[in-house]
Amino acid sequence: MSTEPAVSLSAQLLRVVSDIDSWVVSSPTIAFGILPVVIATVGFLFTTIVLEAVVQHVDKKRLVQWTSDATRDEMVRRQRAKVPLATQVKDCLYNLIGPPALVNIVTSAYLLPMVIVLPDTMLPATWMQFAADCVLMCIVNDFFLYWGHRIQHENKWLWENFHSLHHTINTPTPWSTIYIHPVDASLQGAIPIITAALAVQPSLLSFYAFVAFRVSENAANHSGLDGVTALDVAFLKILPLRADFKHHDYHHRFSNYAGNAKNFGEGFWFWDWIFGSLSTRTPNGNTPTSGPSTAGNGMELAEKKAA
Repeated sequence: MSTEPAVSLSAQLLRVVSDIDSWVVSSPTIAFGILPVVIATVGFLFTTIVLEAVVQHVDKKRLVQWTSDATRDEMVRRQRAKVPLATQVKDCLYNLIGPPALVNIVTSAYLLPMVIVLPDTMLPATWMQFAADCVLMCIVNDFFLYWGHRIQHENKWLWENFHSLHHTINTPTPWSTIYIHPVDASLQGAIPIITAALAVQPSLLSFYAFVAFRVSENAANHSGLDGVTALDVAFLKILPLRADFKHHDYHHRFSNYAGNAKNFGEGFWFWDWIFGSLSTRTPNGNTPTSGPSTAGNGMELAEKKAA
């Protein structure tokens, strides 16, 4: 039996990949500006649509429940009566494909080539480099996200003019993730991501993978899901030092004010522990109503040490 068709198909796929690779590295505007924003947009929208469907069909015991006065579904309905879903979606799209996106394209395309030399290929030298790039960018990004987030609670002017908009949502859902002022989105999103890339100087593929992961994780952190093993694995919440989905859900529920708020980090809990803003309060009092306890990622141990 001839293998020529299979070989031909394989050769064609390789040519397509090679052509895409050549196109990506043909221009710093494409490599560092346009493509990351496109990836962020597609990654966020895809993850949000999937997670909204999961929330609708998942066992309700797998939703974070901070009070016994109302179910999470009821709280979401009340929330959307105040801030309609259509308004949240419109703001998401404005931030993703409107003027803020253009600002991100220009800023990233201008700053990143000042430090990162445009390579001949978007592929990493080794897959070990790819993994190291992604891990380091996650850590650096979360540090700057932590402070970009915290400063908007500590500074009353920043809170009143920018961050308080996002905190009109006290029961978050994936669509509410980017219901946010563009300045707030820059302080917590664009600036930390660009800074992480400048610090790590990753391969382009590592950078794109990190951007896709970060925006997807952001949507998941706003999902209200807890103890869904497939999601915990997909977003690496099973690893030590990683902040679970309850970590950020707590922030929306109990830190809707300027000043001494808690749980600013999104990827890791240790920045909150180091800088004194960690709370490991669990839903409905002292016992989690769903999913694994916070001991699974080391938060309880950290709280004891901090005490």
